[in-house]
Amino acid sequence: MRKMLYHSIYPANPWGHGGEKRTAQLAEILAENNIEVILFSDAVHYKFLVLNLFEALKVLYLVYGFRHWKSLKVFLKFWKHLAIRIPQLHAFFSNDSDIFIWESTRDNFYYLPYFAKKYGKTILAFPHNLESLVPGQKSMISGKISPAEFKREINVLKQCDKVYAISREETHLFRLFGINADYLPYYPTLELESHLSSIRERRKNRKGNSLKRILLLGSAVNPPTRSGMENRILFFKNNFFENIELIVGGYNTESLKFCIDDRDINVHFMGELSTEELEKELLKTDALLIHQPPTTGALTRIIEFIIAGIPVIVNEDSARSYFDLHGVYVYESDNKLKLMLSNWNLEIPNLPEGKNYNQINFNELYD
Repeated sequence: MRKMLYHSIYPANPWGHGGEKRTAQLAEILAENNIEVILFSDAVHYKFLVLNLFEALKVLYLVYGFRHWKSLKVFLKFWKHLAIRIPQLHAFFSNDSDIFIWESTRDNFYYLPYFAKKYGKTILAFPHNLESLVPGQKSMISGKISPAEFKREINVLKQCDKVYAISREETHLFRLFGINADYLPYYPTLELESHLSSIRERRKNRKGNSLKRILLLGSAVNPPTRSGMENRILFFKNNFFENIELIVGGYNTESLKFCIDDRDINVHFMGELSTEELEKELLKTDALLIHQPPTTGALTRIIEFIIAGIPVIVNEDSARSYFDLHGVYVYESDNKLKLMLSNWNLEIPNLPEGKNYNQINFNELYD
């Protein structure tokens, strides 16, 4: 069995949030190609030597520089963190596998490509998004808000032998900067795909709703998601549709009730949904509504709802990588959305072609 070194910050959970789903997808790809992953463990179990402090200091200088830090306290804390793990890093990268899969492309892990190159590894990066361009996100190292660290992130990704982006737009951007990038779209694991396909089949026999039921789904603790959900709740507050009700569901979404007053409008808050509750809602809903400000990555939920046979209504910024997918209805303005909802003509999405991972030629990597 072929082996690859691997580092991720997420567990492989096809039922979890978007990051965990992408990790689960990658785990399935590797398993299907009979590849064993050797995970880097962050648990400290090696003897610490004073020499590790000097080596860690050298790494920090070469990877980050000394002027880049948010504060002396942050620098000293990170220096200690890295020094303690120096023996583990050497043990990990001295493994006989020639390939390192880097999924944790945040700036506090920029030292991993340095060690991978030091040991002559081929680096395959799978960034979930461009971290430096996420609106409002602060660098863990410098404390600067996006997009201040964009150039640094690009330079680190340039060190990778291959970068597999989750969106078409980021693939194109990477190539403009000379990064060897390919597009690897998200597609659910076989387990989740089977579940979504069963929902599609069961929806064929469902009874129509007296009111069209639109689901606004997301975690209200995620800043871009929360901002978009607030925006759409206010849209429905200010634009009454007598034949439509908006269902708001997801973690902490009950905190969004402040957006509406006591007026009788068709907005209902479901709060966090269990797996069983979400399944029932997917069988009842007429469409999914997504509205996000500009950000990076790609929304895993869109392809999942299309597989389940549910139309998806999205604003232009949320539709990245999905503009040409049947069943995805894109609106560029509130007026366009009002027109779309007033003249309801949403078709059942065609079943997508399915996963295609031909971008990754593992045989070529091992030749």
